[in-house]
Amino acid sequence: MTARMLSKLVMAAVLVATPVAGIDLSPNEAQTLDKRFADTQKETRTLQAGFQQIIFFPGMRTPAVSSGVIFYRAPDDLRINYSQPAGDYFLLRGDVFDVSRRGKEPVKRTTKDKAARALLALRDILRGSPATVDTHMNYLVSQLEDEYVVRISPNAPSPDLPEMIENRVDANTLLLRSMSIRLPHGATMQFLFSHPLRNTKLAENLFCTP
Repeated sequence: MTARMLSKLVMAAVLVATPVAGIDLSPNEAQTLDKRFADTQKETRTLQAGFQQIIFFPGMRTPAVSSGVIFYRAPDDLRINYSQPAGDYFLLRGDVFDVSRRGKEPVKRTTKDKAARALLALRDILRGSPATVDTHMNYLVSQLEDEYVVRISPNAPSPDLPEMIENRVDANTLLLRSMSIRLPHGATMQFLFSHPLRNTKLAENLFCTP
């Protein structure tokens, strides 16, 4: 990765905490968009996309950058294959969470594991779970050029909840472009998605647990 590419990724991570400059949607417009997005996602049986993952913790000089491919099969299966670091993967199947690190045996955990939180949030979005049903969260929806920006934050601070989740959605296809999560104590995580393939056949063994 070149210094220029890393610089762009650092700037993308910084944007997690930057206010969105766009046109706020009215509650009725936000509900209409929410329904359109949910309907689109419920028609999505499979999804494959490349991704960049950027993680930053206070005290780090530069973010940790990973990349790979994400595979989703409705409604419960989500796999993340890493090409950087090569050989690692995460797999969600229902309430089972498998973690595999290069050179080590896969470890089975439950979705209550803290490492599963980001994947659970991503799976909920891919399922098309309506955003407006959770009364414990605040929602702000804006339109910024050719994308919708949805910001979600808890009504009250909680050590168990992200301080903010920001989803950016293509205004035409309603496909998810990015998901940014700001965690308590200043940590951030961001997924940037590219080259999505919707409703194509995925290999069955992608979702098989060892």
